[in-house]
Amino acid sequence: MSPALEDCPPEIIENICRVLDLEAVCHLRQTCRELACKATQDHFESFLQCKEVFITPDGLQRFAKATQSGLISSRLQRLKLTGIVNNTLRLAATTRDEGLESDVRKDAERHLDVLTQRQEEFEEMHSAGLDILTLAEAFRNLATCSVRSGTLLSISLNIVAYRTDSKQRLQPSAQGSWKMIWERTASTYWTCMRALLQSGLQISALDVFTKQERCSLACNEMSAMIPTDGMPSLSTLKSLSISLSDRLIEESHREAERTGDSADEIDWEVDDKGGRPHSELAKEAADESNYSGLIHLLISCPALEDLDLHQYSLKTRVPVSLHKERYLQRIAEQAPLSKLKSLTLRGFTARADDLLVLVRRPALRVLKLERLLLVAGSGNFQPIFKYCTGANSCYDELHFEDLYEGHVLVLFASIASGGLENATLRRSGVQEVRRPIVYQAREEEIVGSPGVYEHQAKVRRIYGPPR
Repeated sequence: MSPALEDCPPEIIENICRVLDLEAVCHLRQTCRELACKATQDHFESFLQCKEVFITPDGLQRFAKATQSGLISSRLQRLKLTGIVNNTLRLAATTRDEGLESDVRKDAERHLDVLTQRQEEFEEMHSAGLDILTLAEAFRNLATCSVRSGTLLSISLNIVAYRTDSKQRLQPSAQGSWKMIWERTASTYWTCMRALLQSGLQISALDVFTKQERCSLACNEMSAMIPTDGMPSLSTLKSLSISLSDRLIEESHREAERTGDSADEIDWEVDDKGGRPHSELAKEAADESNYSGLIHLLISCPALEDLDLHQYSLKTRVPVSLHKERYLQRIAEQAPLSKLKSLTLRGFTARADDLLVLVRRPALRVLKLERLLLVAGSGNFQPIFKYCTGANSCYDELHFEDLYEGHVLVLFASIASGGLENATLRRSGVQEVRRPIVYQAREEEIVGSPGVYEHQAKVRRIYGPPR
């Protein structure tokens, strides 16, 4: 009798499966009972433990159906929810360009029709609340699975865009309309949180757009999401990572019509009728809803141990104060964070006293501050550094990078040279952390070199504003 594949040892079948995608492994499992057993090993399990779901009618329906099976529900640990941006501006411009060949324009029309239909289907689903209902159904299937405890390890939110055609998925960093991206981050966050609220599915970790550049959630979009009495789904949350941006404040009617895409059509001959009244802009900038959503979210997470907050700027200059220091002020005043062990703050503005209150949380062991600016006149970093290295703190890891007192850069002592020339300080281990921090604040010297330009470009990619 000739040798058969199903007679191979499980180790050989597993090695074969490692070069196959999920669909191929599933086909292999369906050939016979022996292969179904031998192909269900670590590689196959990895597909079941981590899943990406696109927030489209078809994507959500297939996910809800898949979670009815105990095979998926009992194994899924990491879920990536991905919102879709159907950006038709560039394709529409291509179809109107009579200087292009007819085949090029016809191809653009075909892709444009596909994206337009997808967007219409999404809007119909979202306006009817079917995205929330379908995702909540899937979450309930996960929560009620008899094999699992009812807790999902992690959920991460992401965005992809279609712009050049209807097939190629682009990251938010690949230019295109940033306003469309921000609109989709809001709807994706809304869909996820409402579905969690309706289903009661408990999660251990939540990542809100921190893994992608040029992608963030506007601060005011969180305000109506968390009920005042909290969310049961967040009672078990131990890790929270979230990228927050400024509120989008349109300074004029013409600015409101732009999407931030190079394919925007702007009629410069039309009178813009001037900008909006300063009082309106100031009212939006100072609105408490810009900060309350984040506070309600943190208060709803009593078990939180790891917090990573990233702040993204939408504009370089605005005619009114954005009161950016209020984010950390509200957290210091209202969020207990009694079990917090690790705190990361990136891109924030703070008052020295508020920051000191935060770093003195009793359970903190790890502190990371990056691109953080102290409000001019509010104090300096000396009390903060003194506490972090003092005997009363419990820190065993510190990471400080690009800190500013006002607009003056903090430089740390370099052990190698004995001078004050390093904008980054990293320490690990209690003995290392306990050493006093020597630093000096100096005016940042802008030198025209490739390294400086590269650093500035990196800062803009991570902290904005978007291009």
